[in-house]
Amino acid sequence: MKIVINTCFGGFSLSRKAVERLAQLQGRKCYAFKCDLKTDKYTPIKTGEDVFCAFYFDVKYPNRSRPYPKKEWHQLSNKQKAELNLWNLKHQISDRPENRTDPLLIQVVEELGEEVNGKFAELKVVDIPDGVSYTIEEYDGNEHVAEKHKTWS
Repeated sequence: MKIVINTCFGGFSLSRKAVERLAQLQGRKCYAFKCDLKTDKYTPIKTGEDVFCAFYFDVKYPNRSRPYPKKEWHQLSNKQKAELNLWNLKHQISDRPENRTDPLLIQVVEELGEEVNGKFAELKVVDIPDGVSYTIEEYDGNEHVAEKHKTWS
């Protein structure tokens, strides 16, 4: 079984090129944005522009298409917050995918080599025997795969 991990201090993340390739393999469009956290407005990131925290969506105009685009989070009702969360789950493309055994993620890591790495990341595909119960353990973003076992204290 193949698993993607981060092998340096910092944290697991994909580069813009990797997010775009993963979206392409999933049959989705991919647009990159930076977000003004005060106004909650997304602005497109130009090619080559260095942005510390990027957001990726499969819609070209997230400010227009998402529900409640101009209200601040604390002004929303619980129902509106739930609707916005569902919209994000449907349209946002993560640069930190949860499923580390996703065949498409593994393909992207193997295809792009060092170009797959997000800021502060060095991603690697680790191959472990099928059927092993495992966990990904990390210290300060540096990860390794460990076989699960029982512990008591």
